[in-house]
Amino acid sequence: MQRGQHTHAQATGRVFLISVGVPALIAFFGHPFGGQAAARRLGWPTGNPFQTELGIWDGAAGIVAIAAFWCHGWPMRNPPAKP
Repeated sequence: MQRGQHTHAQATGRVFLISVGVPALIAFFGHPFGGQAAARRLGWPTGNPFQTELGIWDGAAGIVAIAAFWCHGWPMRNPPAKP
C-alpha cells in the first residue's frame, strides 16, 4: 500500500467518524431522553414510541461508525490464503 492511499483511508475514516458516529451517538441520548420536548415543539403527539425507536437506530449507527473507524480494513489486513 502506498503512503498516499493509507493517508486517504485514514482521513476517510476520521471524516466518517466525525460526520456520522459522533452526531449519531449524541442523537442516541437526545431522542429517548429529550424526545417528548422535541415532539411538543414540533406539534407532534407526545408519548409516541417513535422517539425511542429513532434513538435506538441512532445508537446503532454510531456504534457501527465507531467500529468501522476502529477496525478500518480489518478483514482485508489478513486476507485468507488461496488454496
